Amino acid sequence: MATCSPLTTYRACRPGYPKIDGCLEWQRHGLAAPQAVTSATADYLEAQDTLAAWIEERIEEDPKAWESRAALFESWSNWASASSEHIGTRATFLGKLERRFEPQRQPGTGSRGFRGLRLKRPAEQAPYWDR
Repeated sequence: MATCSPLTTYRACRPGYPKIDGCLEWQRHGLAAPQAVTSATADYLEAQDTLAAWIEERIEEDPKAWESRAALFESWSNWASASSEHIGTRATFLGKLERRFEPQRQPGTGSRGFRGLRLKRPAEQAPYWDR
C-alpha cells in the first residue's frame, strides 16, 4: 500500500475501489446523460422546432435578398396562426431569428431586417402536406 498523507489522493492510497474511481470521475466531468437520452432529446427538439418549419415553408435563402423585420413577423404570425402554433411576441420571434441569421440594415433607408432572406411567393408557400 502507498504511503498516505494529506497531499495524496484517496485513490492512490486505496487502489482498486471502483466506487471511489467513479466518484472522482463524476467530480471531474459531472453526470453525463446516456447517449440514448441525448439522441431522443435532440430528435424531440428538432420535431418541436416550429421556427425551422416556418423557414422551410415560407423563406428562401438568397444572398441578394433582404426582408424587413415587420414583413417576416407578419409572415410568421400568419403561418403560426394557420398552423395552430403559439405566435409569441415580436421580440421573441426576432431574437430566435437573429440566432440563425444575421440582422442587417437596408442600405439607403436604414430599415432593420435580414439580408439573405426572401419570403416565398404565395404559390411557393404550400404546406408540405399539399405538395
